[in-house]
Amino acid sequence: MRLLPVPMLLLSLLAAAVSASSCTPREVPAASPAVTALAPLSTPAASITLRESAQLFVGEPAGVLVTNGFVYVADSKSASVLQFTREGGLVRRIGRRGGGPGELQAPTAIAAMGNTAIAVADAANAQVVVFATDSGRHLLTRRMAGAPFSLSMAGDTLLAGSYDAMQAHTMYRTRLGDSTGRSIGPVSADYATSRRLKYAYPFSVAAFAPGGAVTGLVGSRLLYRTDANGKAVDSVLTESRVRRGVPPDIEDQLGKPRAEGAEMLLVSILLALAAEGDRTALVHMDFTPQGPSVGGRAFLSVVDWSNRRQCVDAEIPIGRESRPVFSFRGDTLVVAQQLLADSPREATGGAPRASGDTGAAAGAAAGAAAGEIASTAQAAAGPGGSARMVVQMFVVPACNAAK
Repeated sequence: MRLLPVPMLLLSLLAAAVSASSCTPREVPAASPAVTALAPLSTPAASITLRESAQLFVGEPAGVLVTNGFVYVADSKSASVLQFTREGGLVRRIGRRGGGPGELQAPTAIAAMGNTAIAVADAANAQVVVFATDSGRHLLTRRMAGAPFSLSMAGDTLLAGSYDAMQAHTMYRTRLGDSTGRSIGPVSADYATSRRLKYAYPFSVAAFAPGGAVTGLVGSRLLYRTDANGKAVDSVLTESRVRRGVPPDIEDQLGKPRAEGAEMLLVSILLALAAEGDRTALVHMDFTPQGPSVGGRAFLSVVDWSNRRQCVDAEIPIGRESRPVFSFRGDTLVVAQQLLADSPREATGGAPRASGDTGAAAGAAAGAAAGEIASTAQAAAGPGGSARMVVQMFVVPACNAAK
């Protein structure tokens, strides 16, 4: 079985990481909020099995978007995006592999531009490509600094999580009608002063938030709130109770000899975030070896900025041999995963669970949801137990004070 798509994508793009700037930004003191466990995820609010065809199918999912009655899945294998109805019916393939107009090399995130277009981040080509949703026609391409790993839209303004080590920024902001944009956003001190971190995890995630944005680097604990110009106004060190987080000796661990790609197994990788009001929802994944392949566990956390509180590590139900990607739609977490219908599944991939009642409850909830995913995929699979894409949506729990 092949590697999960996210580590494959990160590994394939490491060569594109540029040399670091010596500039260290002024740090906003990181807050130390109260920390409690996030309530377990409930039964999915919706579940969709995507009906692929023998000619049009998702080879390696790399991003997902649910919007305006459609589901879009970025496929790194074909370097394109597949469009489906909300009932799972296949509509069309959008884009193709290449470096020309309307072509992609490493599609990652997808963002809606109103009701008529989608923007697709292409990390390998350092660009965002815009397509019409009614035809798949290429509308425009915007080059940018860094490799765009996430996308967020506010009106006609696009914000990409795009780590630019040369200019020491983590976001790229532009109006798609303009000819240029600019790099903004703080780089945390651990990245600014460590040559190893910036090369091991050279990507950032960002989203619009009220009055500005929220941004974080995929291998750092620091999460920033910024104003509209990208200046840091608040920060927090994200905590963990179940997932591995970022080890305090990560710099030393990165300096040891290891197999190619093993850095992905050292820290919890930040894969997605979204800001709703004063709270920010985050998805981290702990990748773990599973024989010749890589599996893992995924976790949802919420930062409540106004109440200085974090609710952390609700396990996201994913199949043991799935290939999951994540996004947010308002206060809803979207999970898309490629499942093998004839393979055993569990929510955790064999990693140890948290001790105590909270961990047990979270594990039971994740296990029940994983069982539902397995049943859905089993029912949808064709002869021979071929892989199927399943999209599920979960309401993000509130971050309440510990009782």
